Amino acid sequence: MLPTLIVFDLDKCLWSNEIDKLDASPSAYDQSVDGVWAGSDVVRLFPGARNVMQALLADEHLQTLRLAVVAAVEFSEHAHACLDMLLLDYEGCENLGRLVPHRQIYPGPKARSHFPRLREDTGIPYTEMLYFDASTDSEVAVDIASSCPGILCVRTADGISESDLDFGLAAFAEGKKGVHRDVFPRKAASPFREMLASRGCKSESIQNLGAGPGIYTCSWRCVGSCSCDKLYSNDNISGSSRWGCVHRWRTAPLPDGGHVHSFTSVHAPSFKSPPAFPAPPLRPESPGPPSNDFLRKFFDEDEAWLQFRIEEDKLKTKAEEQSEVDQILQEDLAKDDIGKALRESIAALDSCSETGGFAVIANEGSFVVGRCCEGKGSHTLSLKKLVEMVTGSGYGREVFEDFVALEKTNYIGQDLSRLVRAFIKITPVPDNPELEAKFEEIDALAAEVWVRDHAHRKNILQDQLVQKRAEQSEEAMEEWLASRIHTPIWQDFLKKAEDWVARCESLHEQWDQFESARSQWKAEVGDDRRFADRSFPSAPTTRWATDSMLQHAAKVVPHLATRWEQVLSRSSISCSV
Repeated sequence: MLPTLIVFDLDKCLWSNEIDKLDASPSAYDQSVDGVWAGSDVVRLFPGARNVMQALLADEHLQTLRLAVVAAVEFSEHAHACLDMLLLDYEGCENLGRLVPHRQIYPGPKARSHFPRLREDTGIPYTEMLYFDASTDSEVAVDIASSCPGILCVRTADGISESDLDFGLAAFAEGKKGVHRDVFPRKAASPFREMLASRGCKSESIQNLGAGPGIYTCSWRCVGSCSCDKLYSNDNISGSSRWGCVHRWRTAPLPDGGHVHSFTSVHAPSFKSPPAFPAPPLRPESPGPPSNDFLRKFFDEDEAWLQFRIEEDKLKTKAEEQSEVDQILQEDLAKDDIGKALRESIAALDSCSETGGFAVIANEGSFVVGRCCEGKGSHTLSLKKLVEMVTGSGYGREVFEDFVALEKTNYIGQDLSRLVRAFIKITPVPDNPELEAKFEEIDALAAEVWVRDHAHRKNILQDQLVQKRAEQSEEAMEEWLASRIHTPIWQDFLKKAEDWVARCESLHEQWDQFESARSQWKAEVGDDRRFADRSFPSAPTTRWATDSMLQHAAKVVPHLATRWEQVLSRSSISCSV
């Protein structure tokens, strides 16, 4: 089983130099020195590191592994430049930088900043990571292992080698987690001397006294002195903040009865305090209430109004169709009245004593249209007379005559009024002001009813949407605030907050080291006036736990709120975030 991601330290792992101590900015790769010039310094890959990278390229089983680097350095741009300039002697890959697309290079503790962000950016869990650590402080790897559960940390000595890679891959395959191959056991040396040595103090003989910061020692066999008895009792430490020296006098007896005097003088190095903490970034102003456009989208109001318009169009069409039906009914009633009047007029022309009325005939020429007594009587009705009666109701002569010519044979023997009713049924009613007035009345009433009902339905929908906004106002506000986190002004704030937290974490580490030196100096000398008081980040008014906007931001960058709290929890000012 192979890891998904291999993570490398930079300083003392891939190359021997310390990026933050380079003489100048990296300038260019020089093949003659097989490295990158940085002023008078040359940044070179360890031979083992080059072999490891070539192995990762050449082995088809390892080519699928993803690579990353992490480094807690101030001059991150120098590290990026060296990665992109250093060449690998392997065909198909021009430089080291192409192999490591995932880079977490900036100040701060790796366990609480670099690795959480690496996991977030790659989506790879700690359990699938193999980390090669070159820190000379074993607590760094332990901190990473405890803060990033499931990760495997392998310590390297004097640069990574192929044996380190083989060991790490084998340990991962065996399911090992935590820190392995701890090659930097703690030395049982004097913490005070280690602290001074870390600040450039060398152990010198008394002959070099005054050459610079250092620990100067001298011892001699006493040959007698008028003040010898004072040296026996003067085993105290004397500190002078003015001169910056610490003197220790010792006298030790010898087996032959003599004694030896020893003298130690410490010329203190410069205890320059770390920089002050920067001011926290200012939180942008709250975005205010949700915009109307946002609320319309959140509650799908545009869709609701679209469906409302579609339904209203259907109802309007239905109302118009009903109006047309009512007009047709009115027209039919008018035709019935005309037909009834013509039927009575035709019947009045029949003077025959027998009943039956005029019947349609077609065998007595085109000028005769009917005969009384159901076609058997002695009286006939001329077409001219019938046309005069019909045209008297407003119908056109030619239209009626044409109808009779075409349809008369279909009504032979039937009552003549049926022929007339058939014509009235298929022919529009002649100009009729009274009927037109009824049509207008029907249209006006239908329009009035539709407008009234439409307004009522519109008000109902409007009230429903207003009520929905009121009932779900909190949900809408939460969504509104969450959406504002992605605006440029808030993204810029989160970026500044991330940088501020990383800077404060780095400064806390520097101040921890400074305070450790203070405590050691005070324990040894008895006076810490040479040291400045510890600085703490100022307590911002921004409170992640109570600020609604920052609560949403914490969902986007969950590690940031925790790190912000940790930075401030170390402050001398109690600040609840």
